[in-house]
Amino acid sequence: MTDKLRKALSVAILTLTVAGLVCFVTAVVGQESNKSTGTGFIVDPNGYLLTCHHVVEDSGKVEVAIGGKTYEATVLASDEKRDLALLEVKAKGLTPLPLANSNQVEVGQEVRAFGFPISSLLGANVKVTRGTVSGIETKEAQKVFQIDAPVNPGNSGGPLVNEQGEVVAVVNAKLAGSVVSNVGFAVPINYAKTTLHDNGVEFATAGSKEKLDGPALVKRVSPSVVLITVTPKGAAREGEAPAEPRTPVTPPPPSRAEDMKKAQADAYAELKKKGVASPPGMVLVPAGEFETEDGSKVSLNAFWIDKTEVTNAEFQKFVKATGHPREGKAPAAPGSAVSAAAASPSPDEPVTNVTWADAAAYAKWAGKRVPSEAEWEKAARGTDRRVYPWGNDFDAAKANGDGQADGFKGASPSGTFKDGFSPWGALDMSGNVWEWCSNDFSRSVGDSSRDYKGLSKVIRGGSFASSEKGLRCGQRAALLPNLSLNELGFRCVKDEPNLAAVPGPTSPVPATTEWEGVLKFKGEAAELKCTPKFEQVTFQTSLGTLTLKKEYIQSLAPNEVQLLGGSVLKGKLQDATLPVLWSLGERQIAAAEVERYQRAIEPPVVSVGVTKDGVVVPPGFGAQLTLKDESIVVGDLQEKELRMRLVGVGETSIPTEKVVQLVAEGNRLLTVLKDGNTVQGELLGDYHLILLEGNLTLTGGERLASLSFVHRGVSGLISRINPKDGAWMVWIPTEGKTAAQGFWMYKYEVTNAQYRKFIEANPEWQSGGAKAKQLADSDYLKHLRGDDKEYASTDDKCPVAWVSWHAAKAYAEWAGCQLPTHDQWEWAARGGLTGKKYVWGDEWPPPKGAGNFADQTAKKKWNWSVIEGYDDGYAGTAPVGSFSTNGYGLHDMAGNVWEWVSEQGQLRGGSFGSYGPDVIAVSYRFCGIPQFCYGCYGFRCLRTQ
Repeated sequence: MTDKLRKALSVAILTLTVAGLVCFVTAVVGQESNKSTGTGFIVDPNGYLLTCHHVVEDSGKVEVAIGGKTYEATVLASDEKRDLALLEVKAKGLTPLPLANSNQVEVGQEVRAFGFPISSLLGANVKVTRGTVSGIETKEAQKVFQIDAPVNPGNSGGPLVNEQGEVVAVVNAKLAGSVVSNVGFAVPINYAKTTLHDNGVEFATAGSKEKLDGPALVKRVSPSVVLITVTPKGAAREGEAPAEPRTPVTPPPPSRAEDMKKAQADAYAELKKKGVASPPGMVLVPAGEFETEDGSKVSLNAFWIDKTEVTNAEFQKFVKATGHPREGKAPAAPGSAVSAAAASPSPDEPVTNVTWADAAAYAKWAGKRVPSEAEWEKAARGTDRRVYPWGNDFDAAKANGDGQADGFKGASPSGTFKDGFSPWGALDMSGNVWEWCSNDFSRSVGDSSRDYKGLSKVIRGGSFASSEKGLRCGQRAALLPNLSLNELGFRCVKDEPNLAAVPGPTSPVPATTEWEGVLKFKGEAAELKCTPKFEQVTFQTSLGTLTLKKEYIQSLAPNEVQLLGGSVLKGKLQDATLPVLWSLGERQIAAAEVERYQRAIEPPVVSVGVTKDGVVVPPGFGAQLTLKDESIVVGDLQEKELRMRLVGVGETSIPTEKVVQLVAEGNRLLTVLKDGNTVQGELLGDYHLILLEGNLTLTGGERLASLSFVHRGVSGLISRINPKDGAWMVWIPTEGKTAAQGFWMYKYEVTNAQYRKFIEANPEWQSGGAKAKQLADSDYLKHLRGDDKEYASTDDKCPVAWVSWHAAKAYAEWAGCQLPTHDQWEWAARGGLTGKKYVWGDEWPPPKGAGNFADQTAKKKWNWSVIEGYDDGYAGTAPVGSFSTNGYGLHDMAGNVWEWVSEQGQLRGGSFGSYGPDVIAVSYRFCGIPQFCYGCYGFRCLRTQ
């Protein structure tokens, strides 16, 4: 290693070194050694420690250095999928690290990685690097943390700790070469807890809540981190010939900078011969194929692109010339530096707060157009798949991003960062402001190149508020076209017809057809995989008629439609026929023959903005109405007050911000206020609801069964459909956080119908199946096999019961979800009523309709102890959604069935058999046995993305 490289590495890595800090396990193999090394850490004082599977994979001998001594280790368990391994050494009295709850880790949280990067090249002492969790990804139903703390070969298996010294994840990045990289990955520690549980290993779960500075953190963690040396199977022992060296990892693709320069120069020369001048302020992108971030190969004809983003001065000329009524408006955020800049923008800064229509109108006036996503990406990165416009290494001096010493709090004048040019000479393709693209947002650039139809438009490039991750050329985000942001602008492109077009198709052709949905006919068991060819349908509801684009539709039946925004409307489909495309061509389907059309792929992305790391923030709605015809309407209630005629009070107005919910009780509405009071009366007047899919009007309260409010001012879709099991999910905002830091909670407990889908797909989990036997689960699915005639109903709409914690966890993973933690469950259950004892407030006994508890019906049937004076009409389980919602629109967060949470063997919420005031309290925790099944044990799931 050269002194120059050693110096660079020393600068990049924070060298807080303490002997014996981390269990060292890396994958460094050279000509002088047939051994590899890595990092691990102690989790139990009796000699148990964790590392990565790939560190000890195919190991012949594993040695661990702890406190100056070397121990031979045994691999007790190794999980290849999650890249985790549990080791044991014969040593006692070791100091373990406490394990945090990784479900509580948030994007932007500060962390430190401990390990031995690049083996002994930096010495035998442990190194500590500092950074943040820059992203939380879910791949194949498994969560992964992306971190920007420098991690390299040698960090694998080391602990990633929070500011309290608790382990939040196990670093598992495997990078090629001895190069410091500010991007890595880590396995959330909760996955490791499962391995520890399964092997009977105890571990500490709570460290000090005191935040520690760097030296104090190193001092606390250091006794628990050790060095691991691995001799692979078949490796040469001392005196033997060395084993063949490992095959090197394929290096990153080489730069094509010179090829791109030549291609552009040749194109300019050809245009000059033809007497074609360059459009002012634009650069030429030659024709040809390139590979996008997601691996799609796209061929594009030559085009021109603006060298810089469109400025305020340029946009103002357009407005004056055309009288264009600008749609975008600056957000009201008085006092902020950004809002001040938006109020009096510099003429040279990029125009912002423009909608997609504003951008398209300007482009048309200028004789140009908004670029496609593929055009934008090729203009930004060229043809060599570089990470940033200037190359593969991040350079803060070449872009206006978040937290950089660039001298700009907001946008900078267009073209300021002249060293950040793309291969074709375009500036500010990373940072400054996000930029509109012409395509509707799809799952990949390849899809968007095939005229994909969705609800949101693509935005690219990051902004002055974006982190290093958000400034990558491949970063994608989405925004509803009628919205605007103070960090969003655009640039234009123009076709160049005087250069030869590329041969063949100019957009990628899919190798296989992916059908958008499944059509089921009345009385038929077979299902038809198809793609709707209708652009919209007309649906009559009790509150009016809606014209619905097909992109809004989750499922459609002649008398019901489920919508992307969370609404489920009863009524009548007005269209007589539905055209669909299937494998044998297009067909007109008589609507009267249809039982249901169900979307099979992920719904279109709908967003209102992006975080600094490019995370999509969905739009928010304020209210959810349940009508007496069982329709569910999710929308933004425009009126800020409810006009009511109250018993004993008369006509009065109640601000909606003070209302939790309204529930029909006979001819009156029971109104629950946030201060705990309840009033009764009639709802007067008209109330206008803006849905994602259209507008409806509620007149009075005659059709209303209930109305619930969620937190206003928080960006979050009330509901969406989980495509795997069709579950409705409600967005739960986290207090004091952005909407992107909340989570999606199942609106209802998992039903029998949903669980049947799971066991059909996973027969090993059927009653008496291999998994139930292997885990010794007792009385598994007793009600579904017909052995429970009393407690748990087999009705499709009732919650599944008689499931173990193991089965609930397996279902959640199959559905692409997870079980909620105690904290997540309780936060969601409170529904915004902080400090209250029950889901509905402090009132005892529960108000009518509060939930399914041990009641008079159960007393008559079984002579149980019950809540005196309370009757919900059900002795056992009730259909989900039979009772009122909480403030977040969730049903049955108290009663019906106990709900398993992610902490092993733990349950929350009470059931149809609960009657004690403390047991039904929202804070009550019940400790069960993971293998134990009972007629009142069920669950619900959540997703963090």
